[in-house]
Amino acid sequence: MPQDPRRRVGRLGFFFALAALAAALALSVAVARAGEGLYLRWNDCANGAGLSSVNFGCVSNTGEQRLYCSFTLPVPLNEVLGIEAVVDLQAAATTLPDWWHLEPPDIGLGLPAGCRVGSLSASQDFTGEVSCSDPWLNRGAAIIQGYTPGEPRGGSAQARIKAVATLPPTFVASLDATHMYHGLKILIQNANPGSCAGCLTHVCLVLNSIWVRRTLGAAGGDQLLVTPGAVGSNWATWQGSSNLDCLTVPVRRATWGQIKSLYR
Repeated sequence: MPQDPRRRVGRLGFFFALAALAAALALSVAVARAGEGLYLRWNDCANGAGLSSVNFGCVSNTGEQRLYCSFTLPVPLNEVLGIEAVVDLQAAATTLPDWWHLEPPDIGLGLPAGCRVGSLSASQDFTGEVSCSDPWLNRGAAIIQGYTPGEPRGGSAQARIKAVATLPPTFVASLDATHMYHGLKILIQNANPGSCAGCLTHVCLVLNSIWVRRTLGAAGGDQLLVTPGAVGSNWATWQGSSNLDCLTVPVRRATWGQIKSLYR
């Protein structure tokens, strides 16, 4: 018996609808993932008047330089408790200059404090700064979790900064996939440019990752961000060094296990 043409058209319409739905879903996934981005700038958020390079005359003992770590998300996230950021730096020198020896003493290894110990701190206070959205509203705290010369690849002119911003247990934040968010500020004091040599040395800093921490049991868990918003958007240079210098800075590790080791 000949097939009813109406049934054939109906079936074709059904398959076309399925194909259209699949394409729409694939597109929605691609669009969502395109929202991930890491940004590193001096003096302001990357969405505002932030600078990719800063020059300091190294003649003042007062004041500070502010390095802004900001980010965008691939998908909305609720139940956010804070972030952990990793910034790696490399100096255009044979060894890390004293100016960039910001580490505390390591009693276990018998290592002394760096020449400029106490000149590095972090902040999550973005009061009055509106270039990026502020998820913390100055309700929490930010600290330097670690500063380690020689990391991440054992280079003599390298160092790694680990910084954390957290909300108190009574607060959580909800973030969307549209806005650029303030993460934290790394504060570098201008102190001791005379007694700690190397302030004028070119340095490149790279924001290699931000781990967005969430409450236990939050759907999807923590979110690890490792993708720059655009080429060079996660680079910041000291003393006007070229962006090409940033290509020598070790980048994030390739495997999941190695990525997790950033935070150990």
